[in-house]
Formats: sequence, structure tokens, C-alpha cells
Amino acid sequence: MAHSQAGADVANVVNRCNSAKQDKKLDLSGCKLIQIPEAVYFLMKNVFVESLVLTNNQIPRLPKKFGVVFPGISELCLKKNKFSSLPDELQDLTNLQSLDISFNSFTCIPNAVYRLPKLVNLNAENNSITDVDQEKLEGMASIEEEKDNDFWQNDQRCSMTQLKIF
Repeated sequence: MAHSQAGADVANVVNRCNSAKQDKKLDLSGCKLIQIPEAVYFLMKNVFVESLVLTNNQIPRLPKKFGVVFPGISELCLKKNKFSSLPDELQDLTNLQSLDISFNSFTCIPNAVYRLPKLVNLNAENNSITDVDQEKLEGMASIEEEKDNDFWQNDQRCSMTQLKIF
């Protein structure tokens, strides 16, 4: 039984990759992933992907090659995984406008996030974020929203003019 379920899981990932070739939206949410399978990189090679959703898996990290395989994405959803950091190479996603890192294990906003030139939406709710570099956030002219992480409970909240706190 476990063998047939594993085969069904693999087939599910392959089918979703094939669908993404048509609509440019790769949704691998709920696929029981502990990492992004090498087959995904192979199947999506030379495919322009605008949106990548990895919600509700068990992924702890993105590989450094992630930005090379998905250079054009504008939306990245890593919600409900096991991330506590992101690779510096994430900053190479120069078209990224929306990043959802909510419901993970972050204790700070990853440095690469501060270097995303087109980032408009950042959702980091339900993490354990206690450290935010206010100066770097203020330098991100494009940012519009930041989900509440209970770290805005001091006077810094009032000086954050570029963020809408939800």
C-alpha cells in the first residue's frame, strides 16, 4: 500500500509540473515534500514560472540553485513548512513581488529578503521573529505590507511608514 501511495505522490508532482508548463503557476502545496525533488528542476528547466506555491509541506530549506531554475517568479509561497532561513541566492529573484514565509520557524527576516528590489508583499505571520532590521526595511521602497509577528509591540511600530501592519 505504501508503495502505491508513493507512486501516486510522484505522479501528482509530475502532473502539477505539466500543468505549470501551460499556466506558468507551479502549485506543489500539500505534496508531502521534504525537499523540492530533483525531478521538478528537470521538468521545469527552460519553463518560465511566474508563481510557485509550496504551502503545507515539510521543506526545511531551499537549495542555492533555486533562483537559477525559477528566475522569473513574481510570487513565492513557502507557507506552512519548516523553514528557518533562506539562501542568499534568493535575492537573485529580481522579479519577486510577493513572498509568503508565514507559519514557519523564522526568528528574523532573512537577509536576502531585504535585497529583493521589487518585493511589495511580505507575509511573515506566525513565526518566532524577534529581530527585524528596521533600517533595512525602511530602505525597501517597494514594500507595502508586513504581517504581524508580535515584534511591533514597541515604539518602532510608529516609525514604520512604509509598512502596513496587519
